[in-house]
Amino acid sequence: MMDVMTEKTHFASVLRPLQPKGLSGLVLLAEDEPMVRRMLRRMLERFGLTVVEARDGVETLELFARFRNEVSVVLLDWTMPRMAGEETLRELRHRSDVPVVVLSGHSPLMGMDIAMDEIQGFIQKPFRGARLEASLREVLA
Repeated sequence: MMDVMTEKTHFASVLRPLQPKGLSGLVLLAEDEPMVRRMLRRMLERFGLTVVEARDGVETLELFARFRNEVSVVLLDWTMPRMAGEETLRELRHRSDVPVVVLSGHSPLMGMDIAMDEIQGFIQKPFRGARLEASLREVLA
């Protein structure tokens, strides 16, 4: 006969909702703000992803050249020093059709010359982790 504690633990494990499978793949994270980059990295790693970080568009392209065959998705901040998101996206498109999700504090209709068919997602900052995870699940499906 089970004791009360064992019985509670048993029923809790049986009734626990199924957790969705973790994500997998390599994310090239392009974000110039160190604090935001650290937060995003932790979030992405919790989702099950491996992360390579870039601080600007130039570094993004350098890292993409290095990890091209492994990159599953690029998370691209739209406003960065040295090379902004628009130019970085254009260069990425010349090199590959890797999925790109744009992160920005601006609406995609406000002064962003972005062809929505060239990206696989747009997430307006600030956003919740659940929004990012849902977008990545869709892109990586």
